[in-house]
Parts: sequence; structure tokens; C-alpha cells
Amino acid sequence: MGRPENSVIIEGALGKDAEVKQFNGGYTLARFSICQNSSRKNKETQKYDIPCWYDCQFWPKTDADENTLRNLVKGAKVKVFGQLDMDSWVDKNTQKKVNKVFILVNDIQFNERSSGGRSNDGYSQRSPASGGNERYDDGSIPF
Repeated sequence: MGRPENSVIIEGALGKDAEVKQFNGGYTLARFSICQNSSRKNKETQKYDIPCWYDCQFWPKTDADENTLRNLVKGAKVKVFGQLDMDSWVDKNTQKKVNKVFILVNDIQFNERSSGGRSNDGYSQRSPASGGNERYDDGSIPF
């Protein structure tokens, strides 16, 4: 049997502006969280929503990706494509190992439903972060 695929697609809204960190050697990391409502039913079969939060990490690789960072702001509607990954460390207070699962983002699409130029699903189309040299026109991003 082959290795199982590890891929994630999540659609939602950013809960706050992305935290962007610059490293020596020109590397950049953006950390952000996406909220997505999950519908449930109670015993009386009434529907209600539960907010689900997903932590994300994005390592921009192209100029287009660098432009993307400016638009990772609170409330931005996005669709992220990536894979699950995990950080591990030892807690300084308890001395116990801690694991945190997050989405390692390969591509980000922004919802353009409120703008004139949109695709069929309401999201801008762009090449994956890991390749291509397509550039955004800053005027086409609605926020």
C-alpha cells in the first residue's frame, strides 16, 4: 500500500491579522488562524453553529506570495490549500511534551464575491505558492 495523502482545503475567515516574522537569509513566516462554522443539531433537531479554529503557517516563496501577506488581515475570507503538520516542544512549566497540529499552507485564494472580477466560486485564481511567478495586481484585491 502506498503512502496516504496528506492534503487539506479549508475555507473561512481570518480571526486577526497574520503575525509575520522575518528570518535571517530572507525567509518569512506568516502565522494566522482561520475560523469556519460547523453546523450541528441539538436533541430537538434545531441547527446551531460551532466556530472551529484552524492554525496555519505560510512560508512565502515568490513575489506574489509576498503580496499575499499584506492581505492576510482580520476578517479576510480565504480558502487555503495545504497539508497537516505538527510542532513539538517541552513545556517550560510542566516539563511535559506538547504537540500542536497546524496547516502548512501551500496556496491561498481570497474571496472576491464583493468585487467585479471573480471566478465561478467567488475566489481569485492564482498559482500555488510553491511554484509559478504569477504576480497580483494590488488593485484587484478587494480589501
